[in-house]
Amino acid sequence: MVTFKVYKLCFTSPLHLGDERADYDKTLSIYHSDSMYAAITAVLANIGYDIPETGDFGFTISSLFPYYQKSKDDEPVYFLPKIKKQDNFSPEIRKKVKNIKWLDIDSFNKYINGEQIF
Repeated sequence: MVTFKVYKLCFTSPLHLGDERADYDKTLSIYHSDSMYAAITAVLANIGYDIPETGDFGFTISSLFPYYQKSKDDEPVYFLPKIKKQDNFSPEIRKKVKNIKWLDIDSFNKYINGEQIF
């Protein structure tokens, strides 16, 4: 069993995720961890924090994934990206998950163990 430490980001205003500053017609579906690390570094520099020469703050941001939570009283549903390498999956399973980008944690665990998720 793998343990994760989760920090949920709740944006209070519209957010545009893009990879080009001048092109607001295209929006990315995820916020990359290197972008978050750069944003944290910029904020710390702006508030006067001494940035280490190596840029190493002693923590790692592995990935940023979506989650869904209907209300504060509900349990959040976390999503992980579907793995791209599918050599050990049957053609039937590969076809069913072809257009799926994200799987909730329970479905992800079933998927990587070759169990039925549909």
